[in-house]
Amino acid sequence: MPAPVLITTADASLWTGHPQGTIRRWAHEGRITRHPHHPRGVRLDLNELPPAVNGTPGAVPPLPTRTAAAA
Repeated sequence: MPAPVLITTADASLWTGHPQGTIRRWAHEGRITRHPHHPRGVRLDLNELPPAVNGTPGAVPPLPTRTAAAA
């Protein structure tokens, strides 16, 4: 996997064509990785984000797989 290219939520919004609220929701749901220990706040990895194509928003990242709960 390539080294992460860390960007802001605003930059991620421009890259994907989705609103910032959607980007934050994806991070909360675990669809994309948050990097909260950056000196200037939370950053996201550009490599995990689908790009917008010709003005059409990028695809939605899949939800993370969950393991079965212990019985």
